[in-house]
Amino acid sequence: WNTLPIRYKLSFVIGGALLLSVFLSTLIGNSAMRDMVTGRIEVQEVPTTLDAVTNAIEKEINIPLTISKAMAQNHFTNTWLRDGESIEGLNEVSTYLRSMRDDNQAITSFIVSGKTGNYYTADGLSRTLDKNKDAWFYNFMRSDKPYSLDFDIDSKLKKMALFINYRTKDGNSVAGIGMSINQVVELIKNYKVGEAGIVYIVTPKGSIQIHPDDTVTAGLELDNYLQEPLSETLLDRNAVNVIETSGHKNAILAAKYLPPLNAFVVVEIPTAEVMGPINNTTYKLILLNVLVASALIAIGLWVAMGIAKPVARASAMLNQIATGEADLTKNMQVDTQDEV
Repeated sequence: WNTLPIRYKLSFVIGGALLLSVFLSTLIGNSAMRDMVTGRIEVQEVPTTLDAVTNAIEKEINIPLTISKAMAQNHFTNTWLRDGESIEGLNEVSTYLRSMRDDNQAITSFIVSGKTGNYYTADGLSRTLDKNKDAWFYNFMRSDKPYSLDFDIDSKLKKMALFINYRTKDGNSVAGIGMSINQVVELIKNYKVGEAGIVYIVTPKGSIQIHPDDTVTAGLELDNYLQEPLSETLLDRNAVNVIETSGHKNAILAAKYLPPLNAFVVVEIPTAEVMGPINNTTYKLILLNVLVASALIAIGLWVAMGIAKPVARASAMLNQIATGEADLTKNMQVDTQDEV
């Protein structure tokens, strides 16, 4: 360093200071923008999106829920169940169930007796419940809930359906309908968050129930889908959690519990979509700062050369004087009016 000419020392100092300031200002600016965008997403956009999706889903299930409630409170069916489910009344019950199914464009309509375990549909007695295979009914009976909504495969049509199970007046039996979930699926598939953000349904146990991507099969574990153990952190019945993944998906995730459906609505937004504009702005700032720094370094080098040139000229003349080779009748050329 001590052997370097002054002009190089000045250039290195000025250039280093400028580059350091460019790096620090870009780093601080990028961090501030990321915090601002992430905060806006967590506080405003994601909760608003989750509210809109859950409201739309609740609207879709409100009508079949009302129908199931009316069936469960029907005086005729309640009396028939109470009086022992007579064979004579079964035809009328089947006709009623057929009417409820057809009039409401349902996949099925049903009554399940808590006393006998008989499962009745529009075709009559369908089967008798098995405590091992039909845990949904016995779990529901042990709960205090007036109704439950369950996604399951319809045994006859072999397709996914939403079953609305509503408790009867005496609280011991269930009536309701099974609706096609096509409308809910279409709602989920068509709902977009930004350019590439998606919405899907996950059970409390962490299994994906409905996903807009047909290659994602129902029942796939969320942790396997994300390839990260995040379901316990994300799925909270009492709060809306927003997390950012850093592995396979590299996305921002948020989940909200939907009590009527006993499931979580999950929003997934690719990190690139959120941070892409910030990164583009950062790259532009870096390029601009580098150009400005280069210009300033060039100016600094020019100034350094202007300072060093007369100093070098004076040094050369002094060396000539010291060696006795100087012409003492000549004056040193001075081009500036400054100290040098």
